[in-house]
Amino acid sequence: MHINDLNRDQKIKVIIQGFVMSVLLLSFAAILYNITFNHAEKLDPMLYDVKIPIIDDKIPAIPVFFFGYNLGFIYWFFASFFIVLTGKKKTYKFIVTFVITIIICNLILYFFPTKLDRVAEGLYNPSHTGFLWKLMHICYSVDGGFVGYNLFPSTHCANSILFYQAMKDDAIDIKFQRVALVSTIIVIVSTLLTKQHYFIDVVAGVLIPIIMKSIIDKIWRQI
Repeated sequence: MHINDLNRDQKIKVIIQGFVMSVLLLSFAAILYNITFNHAEKLDPMLYDVKIPIIDDKIPAIPVFFFGYNLGFIYWFFASFFIVLTGKKKTYKFIVTFVITIIICNLILYFFPTKLDRVAEGLYNPSHTGFLWKLMHICYSVDGGFVGYNLFPSTHCANSILFYQAMKDDAIDIKFQRVALVSTIIVIVSTLLTKQHYFIDVVAGVLIPIIMKSIIDKIWRQI
């Protein structure tokens, strides 16, 4: 069913369901993220380095992508309002897929903690001045400061892929599917161009939810 096909009461119900689902799922993801982040912070400097210099050193830091990186939080919050339109069964499957995938991602983050030295990467170079760089440094300061943790896999990418996969459904207007696709691409690109992640983090953050959805879809059909 499309949002335009709903009456007033049905729209209110969808909004409430979407809000509750969004708050619960994102809170769940945030709690696990903080646990693994604190774990990695305590282990520093005994952390893994997954940088691939031949690739990562060629990726520039472009501060305007600060907005694309933070677009993710807005996108994830409102995606749930559309996913509930796909029906109870598909919504439940999405919730299961989301929870299992996020747990797996955080298990990897916990047992394979990595870091990104932002000073060594030149992200605090004195030449980086101006409003956009100030925004980037604020972003860094609330996410580890001079050192970034919780890198492999990128949960920013994983979240975006999970929500896009669920929104790619006939019950959702094609224009909103396209918005979800564009938002997902912007978030993924931004994780690299803000230097919040290395290339391999993004690859893992994209592939893990795709693989998990495929596995859960097969199991779901059997059930």
